[in-house]
Amino acid sequence: MTKTIETNNEYHAQADIFMEVHDISIEFIPLESGCPIWNDPCDHKHGYHYKVIFRKGQKSFRIDYWNSLHDSELGIEPHAYDVLTSITKDDPGTFEDFCSNFGYDTDSRRAERTYRAVIKEWGKVKRFFTPKELEELAEIQ
Repeated sequence: MTKTIETNNEYHAQADIFMEVHDISIEFIPLESGCPIWNDPCDHKHGYHYKVIFRKGQKSFRIDYWNSLHDSELGIEPHAYDVLTSITKDDPGTFEDFCSNFGYDTDSRRAERTYRAVIKEWGKVKRFFTPKELEELAEIQ
């Protein structure tokens, strides 16, 4: 059972303002399955899994999101801030660039799977958000 912890912190406020200004809604749907791609083999030391759906006018996109183990243990539901700060906001470049930037081994199959997932997410993000929104999104910290 999860609960929403009401916070009035500046981080959540940044995300809330961004979402309101750009008329974007977000929905968190709890899922029962799966380990994050980075947790293979699964050791079950991860947060809850959610399907997250962003909507703006006729546009929408879906991503998978795992909140932190800490928040899961405390029953804290994710906030828009959590997802907005974690999604891919820039082109990850080539596989070699990606590995170099994030400390992956270019011979790793896990790194390749992760890279493909990031490329897929980046495609969704850049189709959904305008260039101006992406700039503003990068400022949310």
